[in-house]
Amino acid sequence: MKNFLYSLLAASSLLLTGCFNITDEIFFDKNGGGTFQTKIDAGKMMEMMEMIKTFLPDSLKDSPELKNLNLKDSLKNMWPELEKVAGVSNVTRESTEESVFMVSFKFSDINALNRAIAARTKEDTSTTGKTDAYSFEKGRLICNSSMFDGMGDMMKELGNDMPGTENQEMGMEMFQGMMDDMKHTSIYHFPGKIKDYTNKRATLSNDGKTMTLEIDMMDSKTKQTQHNDIKFN
Repeated sequence: MKNFLYSLLAASSLLLTGCFNITDEIFFDKNGGGTFQTKIDAGKMMEMMEMIKTFLPDSLKDSPELKNLNLKDSLKNMWPELEKVAGVSNVTRESTEESVFMVSFKFSDINALNRAIAARTKEDTSTTGKTDAYSFEKGRLICNSSMFDGMGDMMKELGNDMPGTENQEMGMEMFQGMMDDMKHTSIYHFPGKIKDYTNKRATLSNDGKTMTLEIDMMDSKTKQTQHNDIKFN
């Protein structure tokens, strides 16, 4: 069990964009520009990590991995280069509570938004060959992002270094019990009414102009993806 707990803590430092309740909300204008805002609630993760540390021996508590693991500072400093991204303006950062952090900005067009998303994930699509997160044309938005796809499988694999299937299952049951509502929510606001979309897990507002898509990052049994092709008036 100690191996599992230590592996989980060490892995957390590599999963800062995915180990919390995250809500990304985008307000599009008819030309593809707009406003992006994200809210990250890290309360459960911080509570879990503090609790897990109490189970570790002193030799592990003093390890470099744990000493360098500071989620609060990492969240406050996320997107450090955002202000320098071409086409991005009005960047604001705030902490509404000790463990709740928000970032918002305006983007001039879809290319500016993609550059900002690439800065968030520290992945330059021009050099990696991967597709930009979003494509936009008049009356159509395509979400190509796979940032949170398979997150449940990633969490499940954290216990793979433990001896014995029973211990792995026990460790993951404990982890899922603490983090059972870890989700990523995408909310898209459009200037016109949504006519069609391909991701049927999404839901529409009563006026048909807002779409919400929620991914349960702890669910390793259900096929979930952010991919979506949305057409609107």
